Amino acid sequence: MDEAKFLKRKVRSGTLDVHPTEKALVINYDVEALILGELGDPMLGDRKECQKIIRLKSLNADTNVALLAKEVMDKCSLIHESKLQEVEQLIYYLQTRRTNDNGNDSNTQPQRPVSSNSMNTDNGDLERAIISNVNSYIELLYEEMPDKIKGSSMILQLARVPDNLLELTKNESLLSALARVLREDWRRSIELSTNIIYIFFCFSMYSQFHNIVLEYRIGSLCMDIIDFELNRYDQWKEDMEKCRHHFENTTGLVLFPTANDTCDRRMKIIDDIWNTDVPLDYEVKRRSVEVNSSLSESDLKKMKDELEKSRKKFKSLTKKQEQLLRVAFYLLLNIAENMDVERKMRKKNIIGRGECH
Repeated sequence: MDEAKFLKRKVRSGTLDVHPTEKALVINYDVEALILGELGDPMLGDRKECQKIIRLKSLNADTNVALLAKEVMDKCSLIHESKLQEVEQLIYYLQTRRTNDNGNDSNTQPQRPVSSNSMNTDNGDLERAIISNVNSYIELLYEEMPDKIKGSSMILQLARVPDNLLELTKNESLLSALARVLREDWRRSIELSTNIIYIFFCFSMYSQFHNIVLEYRIGSLCMDIIDFELNRYDQWKEDMEKCRHHFENTTGLVLFPTANDTCDRRMKIIDDIWNTDVPLDYEVKRRSVEVNSSLSESDLKKMKDELEKSRKKFKSLTKKQEQLLRVAFYLLLNIAENMDVERKMRKKNIIGRGECH
């Protein structure tokens, strides 16, 4: 390597796509790094497949698509100027596809999960899934849990590209393995469940693939999973309330989210204490000073630390659970045009329960 004199970096732009759950564009590109010798001959090279996500904060029904497309092109050098029309078409798709942002649904666009994010650019260096390697991803589904999660995430990458869906539907081994793993392991891993349901959700976006979702009874399984997760959330919340009552009764302190306005914090004390992003504060309860003073500082600190640890775990679990519930709900909504599915959803009050959480 003493002869190496130059490092050459080359970026090749690839395909453009819309983000499946956000108002965002996904840019696929390759980064190639070459170490050149003194005479300019390549000595060592490496290529990495990457993605860049451009989130569109300002996009709404009144947005001028042409102007926004030009703004995106100006800010992102990865998109060649010849792709302006394609960028406009993708932004128009994002603008018109059905979302729950404002309650207005489009009858012509497939529905996807919705989450709200600000507009920014985010580099994500991801291992790129390749459709020709799908059999190796299927094999991972027969291994231990970490490999199952990896395999399902790679297959999900493929399913998020609409051009791959038809080929994936023809792979009976793939569909059977996914359905089997979901049915057997959904209680063991929220991440695995989310990946697999998301794969079938990608099929549910298009009416011609609804038979795939129905054939493997994914809708019925989603209802069971939603029911289980909502009950589990109630149990988590009950456990956290027990922790709080134990802490307050033992220490004589009342917990509340940190806030500047006393009235606001009082209103938030019940609903937001476990989900708030701000630190918790403590206040001495009336007629409880004697209880509070009976604890040493070290014991009090230990109890505070344990409570905060439990709160962080609760927030982490509910965040993952929210992603699972969102994609499961939207899969059901997409296939609800099937009257049998809609009747089952109404019978189990799936939508009503979801709106309460």
